Amino acid sequence: MTNNQNTEFPEIGIGQVAKKAILAFISRNLLVLLGKPGVGKTQIGATIYAALVEALTTGVLKDHAPSNMDFSYGFDSERDIVNLTSDTPVQSFGFGVSGPWDPDPDAKIDMKYSVPDWLPTFDRVGYSFVLLVLDEFTNWQEEIKGSALGCMTPFGFAKKWGPHVLGPNVFVVVTGNRREDNVRLAKPLSPAFATRSMTFVVKAVIEETLEYLKDNGLGMSGAFTLLDFLRKGKNDGGNGTEEYKKHYAPDPGKDGMPYPTPRGWEAVARLTMPDSPMFTGEVTNDDGTVSAMFNQEDIDTALIGVLGPDTGATLATWIGYLEEAVNCAKSVLSGSEEMPEDFGKAYQIGMAAFRQVRKEFSKLSNQQRKVAVKQGDADGLVDNVLSKLDPEYCRHLYEMAIREDADGNQGIPLDLHPKEHLISGMSQ
Repeated sequence: MTNNQNTEFPEIGIGQVAKKAILAFISRNLLVLLGKPGVGKTQIGATIYAALVEALTTGVLKDHAPSNMDFSYGFDSERDIVNLTSDTPVQSFGFGVSGPWDPDPDAKIDMKYSVPDWLPTFDRVGYSFVLLVLDEFTNWQEEIKGSALGCMTPFGFAKKWGPHVLGPNVFVVVTGNRREDNVRLAKPLSPAFATRSMTFVVKAVIEETLEYLKDNGLGMSGAFTLLDFLRKGKNDGGNGTEEYKKHYAPDPGKDGMPYPTPRGWEAVARLTMPDSPMFTGEVTNDDGTVSAMFNQEDIDTALIGVLGPDTGATLATWIGYLEEAVNCAKSVLSGSEEMPEDFGKAYQIGMAAFRQVRKEFSKLSNQQRKVAVKQGDADGLVDNVLSKLDPEYCRHLYEMAIREDADGNQGIPLDLHPKEHLISGMSQ
């Protein structure tokens, strides 16, 4: 393999990493994930661990698992994802103290080292399967990288970290950035590492970001609707494609200021949920009146502070359109107005209408919600809104409607609606 400056490295999305980890395990090489900051490299540790455990116990690797392996150590992201960017070699390997470690006064003088808390030494983990993620490795001091070579032996063989012996069933994943990602500390991996690795460049994939937001309960956020709108324009070949390139995950800026990344989109999705304190927070004034805690300037600057000026301002404008769409959504729900043909306005009105109906249903018990759907209280949403939307967006809102909250209650039980097969994406 060549060094990590080679832009011909295979590019993969986060959703493909688990399978690549299995292939790296079979090859007995470590897995190296390079790419821009914010694409999700660090967060993937738990997913890789779960995929490998499943493969080793019941899947494609069950005949490749060492007979002495157990899974008692588990995976703890705070313990097993290690970033030593700011550490010195002494900190990373443990402090050494010289002395006669044998009660025999004539024993030779030797050096003994303390063991870092996170290090999976054989004394700590035995033959347990361990996933060790060396995070932002390309930014580490060269002395630490060099000494870390001892843990790059093939899986199942003795590994060392400096003077410490690791468990033989430690699987190593390395994450890092490249110089072309505008990370000044990043340095190419040495040939010694490159030839022991299976290396991929992790790229941002908008469909994976949207799926991640949905899975984490952020599908009703204003940020989600804008991202989904950008996704629809991605392959337009015209202005939609340019907007997608500009606002989803562009190349890093050179001034150290924020720019859009999947990590940033998750942050603003939390800010732009309908019940976010950014919108609902209130303060009581000295005269006893109540006003919003955050004004429009607060909201705009918060979004810009995460996504950068262009994309932050675009999202702020989009959120404003969502608010303006509320009155129009009421008319569309009642049937007095038709859903507009303009793609962007339809997205905004669709979300505004959905939020409005969901808010009304939230006042009901779970049983009352089921009765309300059966007696037609959601017909306006189904007939006048969802059925008029782009099929993928309609299916997304349907999934958000039937999602259960922490108490097991569905927002809007549209799976009980007579036209469920039309709005769920099932065959018509």
